[in-house]
Amino acid sequence: MGEGQFLSRNSLNRGKMTGLCAMQQRIMACVAVTALFTTSAGADYEAGQAAWDAGLHTEAVATWQVAAQANDARAMLALGRAFVAGVGVPQDYVEAHKWLNLAAGLGDVDAAAERDALAAEMTAEERAEARKLARTWRTAGDPSVTDARPPDTPEAIAAPPSPAAPPERALREAQELLAALGYAPGPADGKWGRRSIEAYRNFLGDAGMDPSDVLTPEALRAMREMARSAEIAAEATAPPPDALHRAVRAGNRDALAAALAAGADVDGLDERGWTALMHAANRGYPLLVAPLLEAGAGLDSRAPDGATALFMATAHGYSEVIAQLMGAEADVTVPGPTGMTAVDVARARYGDVDTARRNGEGLAVRALIQGVPLAEAAEAEELGRPVAGATFRDCDACPEMVVVPKGSFMMGSRALDTVHPVTIPVALAVGKYEVTFAEWNACRADGGCAHSPDDEGWGRGNRPVIYVTWIDAQAYVRWLSR
Repeated sequence: MGEGQFLSRNSLNRGKMTGLCAMQQRIMACVAVTALFTTSAGADYEAGQAAWDAGLHTEAVATWQVAAQANDARAMLALGRAFVAGVGVPQDYVEAHKWLNLAAGLGDVDAAAERDALAAEMTAEERAEARKLARTWRTAGDPSVTDARPPDTPEAIAAPPSPAAPPERALREAQELLAALGYAPGPADGKWGRRSIEAYRNFLGDAGMDPSDVLTPEALRAMREMARSAEIAAEATAPPPDALHRAVRAGNRDALAAALAAGADVDGLDERGWTALMHAANRGYPLLVAPLLEAGAGLDSRAPDGATALFMATAHGYSEVIAQLMGAEADVTVPGPTGMTAVDVARARYGDVDTARRNGEGLAVRALIQGVPLAEAAEAEELGRPVAGATFRDCDACPEMVVVPKGSFMMGSRALDTVHPVTIPVALAVGKYEVTFAEWNACRADGGCAHSPDDEGWGRGNRPVIYVTWIDAQAYVRWLSR
């Protein structure tokens, strides 16, 4: 028969066979109400119809084949429909097309319509083979020339056609279905080996079907139905694509837990390109941030504008969420909108470390201001010293200082061949900006500096102090250190 005996899963899913009386769903009705009931119908067709109605499908097909030899178009139409559905015979589109084509040639318009609809589901090679079969069907003799009708005996009527071996594509599909259902048939290579047979037997047992080593159309249909039922069940229990985001936006912790338990993608993006963690951080929901972090949410995922969850929490001043994200070691250096990092935003919002401490901000915020990991900030504070990169002031009128770590670096210009190593043996603090007139005046007011520099009319206040000698500068440094 060839590969046309079996209908592939893809073909089953296309739903294009509207002209075939809805094919499998309505095959029983289509055969039962065939449009060619006439008073001249042969006894063989009627006998086949009676067998079909009684559920004796194999016997009905054999009887219709006898009627078809006598040029009964109704029997040919019935055979075509039987081969389409795989009821009473192996499912075979090529054979079905042959019978429908023969019936159409005798003037059956229903057969012509169903043949054309079926042809749309077939390959060009299958259609060519079906037409060849139709042309050569009567090589054993045409009733118009000599009676080639088989003996009209019960044995001849009841004898079913010899089943052909399942085609490779059917075997491959069965292997794929068995694997999807968890029966481990081995590779889907279209070769019906020991592992495939063992898996097939197990499936038949679970499905309550008779044991067999030979793949049948009925078993293949059962596999498809079971696989589809499993897919429907999985779809029914899977969370909606945006369930996680909806739960976070609503602040619903129980819905969040349910979505995570159902397998929602913790790093999935919504229509804004945000993750659930970004929404939780942006809304300041620490009770939702915690389970998202436990589920492995990406700390440093970036929104379309570059913002991370840490950047969002810092921009809104959600200190508790900042602590959670810093504790999870979020990257503080990721540039966000306009190139600003979370550190830049923290310094703009909270000020320096001392200001943040005076305002009651926790260690996480102070670590973020310094741009260092939480553990490093904790160790530095425990030892009573600022960490590298940290800024501080010794008094309200004192200049802002930044901690420079010990170490070595290369200084100079390669173009001018002035590159040389510089080593800082111990950590030290240097002024972050030039000393201003206001800061110098604080030294004079406290008695640490005697010199009163002129501003040449450029202005004083926060402008850099000028006309200061080395000796004057040493006096300022001694006062500042004291």
